[in-house]
Amino acid sequence: MNRGGRELYVPDGVAPYIALERQGDCLVVTFNRPEKHNAFPDEAHDDLPLFFASLAYDPSRVIVFTGAGRSFCAGGDIGGVLERTEEQVIGIVQDATRIVTRLLEVPQVTVAKVNGAAIGLGAVFALACDLAYASSRAKFSDPHIDLGVVPGDGAGMLFMELMGPMRAREVLLTGRPVTATEAAEGGLITRVVEPERLDEEVDAVVASLLAKPPIALRLTKQLLVAELRGRFETLMTMGMGQEGITMQTSEYDGLIRRWVGGE
Repeated sequence: MNRGGRELYVPDGVAPYIALERQGDCLVVTFNRPEKHNAFPDEAHDDLPLFFASLAYDPSRVIVFTGAGRSFCAGGDIGGVLERTEEQVIGIVQDATRIVTRLLEVPQVTVAKVNGAAIGLGAVFALACDLAYASSRAKFSDPHIDLGVVPGDGAGMLFMELMGPMRAREVLLTGRPVTATEAAEGGLITRVVEPERLDEEVDAVVASLLAKPPIALRLTKQLLVAELRGRFETLMTMGMGQEGITMQTSEYDGLIRRWVGGE
């Protein structure tokens, strides 16, 4: 995608699974694999950090993330998980840290338009944005615990940061989904709206943001996420190390085989 002679770099591993649309100074990034609830396959993990890093050089001032079809994003596609080698598991763990860190480092104001389920890393994508607006049909969940895995990909810290420790512990220890209404009431997202009004709501927010002085808007955003970004990288390194350990246990192997076999 080119504007004013500047090309947004979209790595080959990501390109088949996203769609880009420029609306003036707003860039809309749509997770575009609706037949798999917009989950990203393993081969996309290597390139997602590169894609998020490239957004820093895009001329847009606001970036909206949303999903195609009925889901926002189901995170990583576990369909091929049984074929992963030990080296691939280590690589995915390392990629996850870079993915979320690079998303937090995006200098533009980021807005999540959560049109449906946001699961695992997909929930992290939504919660790592500066603002998040969700359809009343949306749900947020992190089922890592049900697969015998530590939620090290950022969910632990973001749920704790936004919902508070007690609510976050319940959600992450039980794996239960959070409705959009509960998410809004608990501070997990900015606002919940009826599905037919979601586009209108987000368009109005984007218009308001684009009416602000550009330099002040960007620097204010950077100030607001600076502390979170610093703490996040440290804690996520620890969390992903623990997730990597649990992904190599017999407990995980048995649970994931039952999960995949039931799809």
